[in-house]
Amino acid sequence: MIDNTHNYLTVVIPTHNRADDLVACLISLSDAGIGQDQIIIVDNHSQDDTIERITQSFPKITLI
Repeated sequence: MIDNTHNYLTVVIPTHNRADDLVACLISLSDAGIGQDQIIIVDNHSQDDTIERITQSFPKITLI
């Protein structure tokens, strides 16, 4: 049996103006069982709708 009580994995994703790719990546991570609380997005001042899409669709992800 796998013990999932301790989540030792944190995924850090740097991004800049790649909203579509980022959303696809986040969906893939979710499908793989990675929780939103284990993901940190580091946005490099995107000028597209990256921030809005992430905060609306993935509210538990840490966005820097």
